[in-house]
Amino acid sequence: MRKELKGLALAALMVTMLAGCKPPSLPAIGGGSSDDAASSTTQEVYRLYNMASGEHFYTTDAAERDALVAAGWADEGVGWIAPASSEIPVYRLSNPNTGEHHFTTDAAERDALVASGWADEGVGWYSDPNQAVPLLREYNPNVETGSHNYTTDSAEHNNLVANGWVDEGVGWYAISAQ
Repeated sequence: MRKELKGLALAALMVTMLAGCKPPSLPAIGGGSSDDAASSTTQEVYRLYNMASGEHFYTTDAAERDALVAAGWADEGVGWIAPASSEIPVYRLSNPNTGEHHFTTDAAERDALVASGWADEGVGWYSDPNQAVPLLREYNPNVETGSHNYTTDSAEHNNLVANGWVDEGVGWYAISAQ
C-alpha cells in the first residue's frame, strides 16, 4: 500500500511539475529510503533548488529527489546526514496555496501552521540529540515561496543574513555536514 501511494504521489508530482505549476506539495511518503545512506543508523538529507520559485527543498527519499530532478529541480547533493531516528522529529509541512515546504522540530509551530491551513506531511527526518552540527534556519520576509532556508554552512547563513534574511537561529542538529 505504501509503495502504491508513493507511486501515485510521484506521478502526481511529475504531472504538476511538467505542467509548470507550483513547487511540489506531496503527501508524506516517509521512511527516508536513502539509496546512498551511510548506515542504517543515519540517513542522507538531499537538498534541491527550484530556480522558478526560489525554494530549496529537502528530502530523505531518493525517489522523490529523482522525480524532482526529472521535473527540473537542481540537485544540490546531500545537505547533511541525519540520524535514522531520535526523540526529536523534524516535521515536514506544505502550504497548499504556494507549494512551499516548511520544516520544524517545534510541535507548537507545526500545529499553528496546520491550524492556518498547512498540510502536515509527517516526520521528514530526525534531529541529532548529541547536537553535533547545527542546522541554521533563515527567513526571507520579501518572498511568498522559498521563504526559509536551512543549512549547515555558516558562510551561506551569514551571506543570507547580510542580504536581508532574518536569522532564526538553530532549527535542529545534523550528525554531520556534507
